[in-house]
Amino acid sequence: MTKEHVIAVVVLVIVLGAVGAGYQFYYKERLEEYAQNVAHLEALTKALDHLEKTFEGYEPRVLIKEVSGQVQPLADELVRRAAFFNMGGFLQIDDIPEGKMLKFYYEEQFRKMFTDLRQEVMARDLWFTYPNTTFGAATPESFAGRRVTKNDVINGLRQVSFGCSMIRMLLKANALAVDQIEFWPVQRAYGNLLALRTVGLAFRMRPKDLVKFVNELRVANRYLTIDALSIQNRYMLWRTEPPFEVRMLITQAQFVGVPKKPAPSGRPAAAPGRPDRASRMLSREGYAGRRTLRARPEPSRWTKIKRWLRNHYLWPF
Repeated sequence: MTKEHVIAVVVLVIVLGAVGAGYQFYYKERLEEYAQNVAHLEALTKALDHLEKTFEGYEPRVLIKEVSGQVQPLADELVRRAAFFNMGGFLQIDDIPEGKMLKFYYEEQFRKMFTDLRQEVMARDLWFTYPNTTFGAATPESFAGRRVTKNDVINGLRQVSFGCSMIRMLLKANALAVDQIEFWPVQRAYGNLLALRTVGLAFRMRPKDLVKFVNELRVANRYLTIDALSIQNRYMLWRTEPPFEVRMLITQAQFVGVPKKPAPSGRPAAAPGRPDRASRMLSREGYAGRRTLRARPEPSRWTKIKRWLRNHYLWPF
């Protein structure tokens, strides 16, 4: 084999290797991308054909106007009905003062809320008992040795306020005693529009007071439902009116709305009809680019050939 043959074989191998590498690392990816774009185009075409058949004969402006006229009344009705779903002050707490140490503020409010409840119970003429519990809220001692956040304080005090409000509700309804109170975890319902709070109660109450209490829950101007009710009478032989042993599940709902989704971009949207700063910058760059292109000299023939080969995926470099 002569020297010329060896050089020809080496050049052929190099060319074949370059072509194979170009196909593997450049042309193959472009083929896959092209196939994905074709599939996406077919899906968009089918969707467009379906929309054209569905809304054939409709005027877009008239259709948008009709839909807008239906959506806005529904939104107004949603806001109007949202006022019915409230907790009636059951979760109301005082605002946290600025510069207050959260751990000491929580302990102060925690003790105060239970002291106020105890004083209201003691001011009643009849004897009334209720469980010695924190209603599921964290005790001030549990915060020892760890950092307390504002959310910890708010959630704990709201839980205490909710439990004390339930005791006050039974106290106002002339219950004789509360034997047990249990809180269900908060649940979301109706597309996360409502937060449902269910409480299990075991208490003793006279029949006439129980009927009045149930009727008040039924006609309340906010959402209150009795999910379960059990009544037992263990003192039927009493000469006086015997108390009933009542077990009840009560659910209250609060309108919380749907959390707003963050905007896809970090910058605010531009006003209608006015391009934002980024768009203006791109426009200026585009105009400058076009001016630069017009000022460039005419490309050579070899440059045109390489550009044509690159556009048709025949030139990997």
